Formats: sequence, structure tokens, C-alpha cells
Amino acid sequence: MRSGRGLFCGYCLARVTPGGAQRTFFNALLGMARAGTAWRHLPERLGRWNVVYQRYAYWCDKGHFERLFQGVQQPDMEAVMMDSTCCRTHQSCAGARKISGPQTIGITRGGRNTKVHAVCDALGSPLRFVLTAGQRHDSKPVPELLDGLAAKAFLADKTYDSDKFVQSA
Repeated sequence: MRSGRGLFCGYCLARVTPGGAQRTFFNALLGMARAGTAWRHLPERLGRWNVVYQRYAYWCDKGHFERLFQGVQQPDMEAVMMDSTCCRTHQSCAGARKISGPQTIGITRGGRNTKVHAVCDALGSPLRFVLTAGQRHDSKPVPELLDGLAAKAFLADKTYDSDKFVQSA
């Protein structure tokens, strides 16, 4: 496993105290992911919610999470598995001003939702994922997800069984 030193720019590392601020930031992100609460409900011991959110948004904009995600991967490319799932969104998800671009929230018969499409290696570790609107068909993001992946076998359900896809894979 590679160390995190080569993954980030010098500006980010120069502002880091050894283990302190970054550990609190990651604990805040893990707490948010575990509880699924709003940013404003972040416990005080994990920092002020707006500071944590601003750092999170900065890291997303600069691509730090993608580099971190790719830096710790050691995939087993014996087989590649792909599937998707739907996530219902909160009833108040679509009312805010969109300052960061379009959102991937779709309207279906079940209400507002988002689809998460994921590609995993033979051990089940995620390699890539993409979010799409809930009404978008599962086979649409396949070229984007499989671009550059070389595997011996591809495992997927019936949704991905089309002549065009089978020939390209």
C-alpha cells in the first residue's frame, strides 16, 4: 500500500498537523456517512459543521478523494462485477438553489431517487462508481465505468446483456 504523501499537493500537506486535523476531518466524514444526517447535526467534538463541509467541498473540487481512492486500491482483476441500486432521496432534496451544477436526482413512479452504479473487482472491492438520475437505464453508464479496465471475466445481471455491450467487453 502506498503512503498518502504522494497523493496530495504540497499546499494541503503543509497545513496539516501530524494526525490531528486530518484525523478529525476523516472522523467527521465517517460519522456523517454512518449516521446519514445533515451537516448541521455534526457533533461539536468533530469540529464546526461549516468548516468540515468547506474542506469536504474543497477536496471534492480538487479531486483529492479520487486520488486517495485510487492510491489505496490493489484490485484483483480476475473478474469484474457490475450492478446498480436505487437510493431514495429526502423529500426536501430538490428545493435548494443549485450552485454546484446539476444534481443526479430523478423522478420515477416511486418518487425522487438516485441510482448508484458500481464496478467491483473479484474480491468485491469497489473500483469505480457513478451516480445517475433514477429514471436512467442501467446500461447507459457502462462505457464510462469500464473504460480502461482489463479483466478476464465480467459478471453482471440481465440488465447489461445486450449485443453492443457483449461485443465491446
